[in-house]
Amino acid sequence: MTIVSHFFWNWYLFRNRSWVWRFAWAGVAPDVPYFILLGYYSTRFHVNAFTDLSAWDLAWRSPIVMTLHSFVPWAIAFGVISAASGPSTRAALWPVWAGWFSHIVIDMLTHRTDGYPIFYPLATYRFPTPISYWEPAYHGRIFAIVDSMLTVVLLLHHLVTQRRRALQRPVAVAAR
Repeated sequence: MTIVSHFFWNWYLFRNRSWVWRFAWAGVAPDVPYFILLGYYSTRFHVNAFTDLSAWDLAWRSPIVMTLHSFVPWAIAFGVISAASGPSTRAALWPVWAGWFSHIVIDMLTHRTDGYPIFYPLATYRFPTPISYWEPAYHGRIFAIVDSMLTVVLLLHHLVTQRRRALQRPVAVAAR
């Protein structure tokens, strides 16, 4: 999925929870190094990443990127940090762990030929999903259209609902 979709769906589905922002930001965090590396490789090799996919491929194959898209490092980080943390820190980190986990699962289900090795560094296995968020041969066009349309419609619905609620609240009259 796109970084925007990762953020939107994590935020939208849990928007009424106090921890939603930690969850939504953690859901996009695994892609941040990817985009940093993409910029680095584009600059280093003087290529336009929009027309030359070599920079994308180098960033995609980075051990840092593969680590952040794998269940093994996630489980190790979760276990070690949870074991070393106190109860309040563990509770505060649950949305972070869940957001990162959601990113791995969603990418596993929406990447076909460019899927990450989900048990990296222990194995190179990639989940053979029948759907790609971008590849036309694997329903990428329809997926992108449905995802984009749902995002726009649900965001507009949310904004209209929030506006209506704001207009229905009684206005506090200032004391004279």
